[in-house]
Amino acid sequence: MDADLSAYLQPKAQYQLPSKFARSKMLFVANGELKMSKARICTQVSHAVIQAFLQIEERAKHEEMSRARLESWEMQGTAKVVVRAEGEK
Repeated sequence: MDADLSAYLQPKAQYQLPSKFARSKMLFVANGELKMSKARICTQVSHAVIQAFLQIEERAKHEEMSRARLESWEMQGTAKVVVRAEGEK
């Protein structure tokens, strides 16, 4: 599925991005108690990235704040951070 992202890649002059989005990243937390290999974690996170992006993209079609967040994330190189935590809490 090829999505046309050109509408999201151009900054919107009418909406000023709040400074709290100055360094946008997607953060994924892997449950360390599941004892997955690093390769398996990478695979699962890659699926999560795609799903998260699709959800944000859909929301961005209707919400200006979501559109601004998506634009900020894309303009900053689509950073993703994965951390491992022990347990669900």
